[in-house]
Amino acid sequence: MNTNRIWLKPALVALVALGLVGGFLHHRGPRQSLGRAAVKLSHDALEGGENAQLRTNGVVMPIRLTGFESVPLEVSAEELRFLPSDTTFGRRLYRDDVDNFMAMISVVVMGTDRSSLHRPEQCLGSQGVEISSRQTVRIPTAAGELEVLRCNGQAPFATAGGNKMSRAVFAYLFIAADRQTSSHSQRHLLTMQDLLLRGVMPRWTGIQCFTRCKEGEEDATFEKMKRLLALAVPAMRSAGPPITPAR
Repeated sequence: MNTNRIWLKPALVALVALGLVGGFLHHRGPRQSLGRAAVKLSHDALEGGENAQLRTNGVVMPIRLTGFESVPLEVSAEELRFLPSDTTFGRRLYRDDVDNFMAMISVVVMGTDRSSLHRPEQCLGSQGVEISSRQTVRIPTAAGELEVLRCNGQAPFATAGGNKMSRAVFAYLFIAADRQTSSHSQRHLLTMQDLLLRGVMPRWTGIQCFTRCKEGEEDATFEKMKRLLALAVPAMRSAGPPITPAR
C-alpha cells in the first residue's frame, strides 16, 4: 500500500477546495465576515527580546492552573516578520508543582489572512525537529472533548560541545468559535464549508504544546501533557458553548 498516496489525498482535496473558495470569494467580495476568536484576547502588549513591544494585543493565557505555575515566553521578531500583521500570539512555559514537568504552550490566532496558520510540522522541521510517529488522541475536559494530534520525535538543544538531540513530545489542535480539529487539511475543508454556506471566515486558533523527555518516557510524558491541555485550553476559551471535534 502506498502510504504517501493515502496521506496526500486529503491534502489534495483541501487544495482543490481552497481554489474553488478563492474563486467564490472573488465574486462575493465584501459580504464575507470574520468569525469571532475562540480564545480570550487582551490589549496587553506582547513583548519580545530586551522588552521590545512587538504587538499591542495578545492571547489571555492562564498564569496558574491546578498543579501548574507558568512564566511568559518571548515571541521573536523573526517569527512575527513571516506572519500577517493582524496575527495574535500567546506563549507560556508551564511547570508541574510536583515533579517539575515542564511544557511550552504556544497560541496563534489568525486575523483576516488565513496564512497566519499552517501545518505545525513545517515549523518543527525548520527548527531541526524530527517526527517519528503521529497519533490522533481525544482528551476529556470539563468543557467537552479535545482532539489533538500527538507527535513523538527528537529535537535539538544547544550544549557547550554543540547541538545534541533529545526525545520530544508535541501535540496540537485547531479551534474556532464553534468547531475544532487536529487535522490541517480538515481545517481547510471546514473553512470552505463556512465560507460557502454562511459567508463567514472562521477565525481559527492554533494551539501547540511541546516538551522534552528521556527515551522511553514518551507515553508517561504525554499523560502529563494531556492533563495540562485539559486545564489550559478551556481556561483560554472565549464565551460560547462547548465545541466538539469535527467528524
